[in-house]
Amino acid sequence: MIHRQSIVHSLVEMADGSVIAQLSLPDMRHPIQFALFYPERRFNDTLPEFSLIDAGELTFEPMDPSKYPCFNMAMKYARIGGTYNAVLAGADEAAVDLFMDGKLRFDEITGEIEKTLLAHDVKSEFTVEDAIIAASWAYETTLARHVTA
Repeated sequence: MIHRQSIVHSLVEMADGSVIAQLSLPDMRHPIQFALFYPERRFNDTLPEFSLIDAGELTFEPMDPSKYPCFNMAMKYARIGGTYNAVLAGADEAAVDLFMDGKLRFDEITGEIEKTLLAHDVKSEFTVEDAIIAASWAYETTLARHVTA
């Protein structure tokens, strides 16, 4: 689904059908802090406070998969798992950098990421260090295809 306000950062559906949401301003510092320190909840006075009243209306729309081809590709590789998730992150970062530098068209981003995923020898069992290496490899591999001599 699409949530254009970027306030709901995660939703978890419980066994009883209820949903728990993590909400904060459209700023990834809160969700990242939550993930890094879970289960501890740390106060960080450098982050702005969130007011549900000030947030206003929250909307959710169904996503048209034909408009977001990168999403389907990302889900395909996420289901396979292993180091593909790290490669996806590294290749995506490089593809966006290439786009921002005018070296890649927006409609080429998905294909560029998939080229890197297809070139990767996935590891099913991996360490954090393996994931960091895979992400770095993906970033460099994606950029290298666009280096001009």
